[in-house]
Amino acid sequence: MHVAVMTGGLESEDLARRLLKAGHRVLACALDDESLERLAHHGRIERVSLESVPAKLSRPRVLWFATTPAREFDAALDKLEGSLAKDDTLVDSGNTFYEDDLCRAKRLERRGAFLLDAGVFKEGYRLSFAVGGDFAAFEFLRPLFESLAFRGGVCHCGGPGAGHFVRSLHERTEHLLRMAYHEARECIEASPYKVDLGFSEFLLFTQRYCKGQPCADLPLEGLAAMAAPSVTSRPD
Repeated sequence: MHVAVMTGGLESEDLARRLLKAGHRVLACALDDESLERLAHHGRIERVSLESVPAKLSRPRVLWFATTPAREFDAALDKLEGSLAKDDTLVDSGNTFYEDDLCRAKRLERRGAFLLDAGVFKEGYRLSFAVGGDFAAFEFLRPLFESLAFRGGVCHCGGPGAGHFVRSLHERTEHLLRMAYHEARECIEASPYKVDLGFSEFLLFTQRYCKGQPCADLPLEGLAAMAAPSVTSRPD
């Protein structure tokens, strides 16, 4: 598949490396010379300007934004919007607020294009994706996500914003779990009892990790169901 990686930085470099390793053709916008040199042994990569990206990609076009601040994303969309056509897809795997996804998806919809918001879960080198947006667009790009993800690590969570919404819930859940484990340990240490208990017994992910399954599955299975009806409309 032909993909344009749209932003610079280490996250974009890592994404480009993974895409090249998976056999995709990659255009790079804003990657510097040092990054391109490091990527050279993974395959050929072409650096292009933002304005020239639509003309360089085969259709339907796929433009992947990684870790792009909201202001920069909207500025890039201002420049690209007039060149986008039916069935083109923008993928946003940054830490975007899900309500921003709703606005951008509606904006692209006017041109027949799509936004897929991808919440990214990392465990070492392994990736999992929680994806929100048009289901047909997701199905078209499913092979792209699956080529990057650990086996079973791709989930369509609902309409625009659902992927980033699930990601935010996942981060909140992790934070609360860390607090709970820390409090439990403090309670044990402060108690008069000598409890010889390894905390691996408490970890939700242990069983699946040992079986080689992606840890992201556990929260995704529970959260994806609630995400779809929750994020596709603003509260009254």
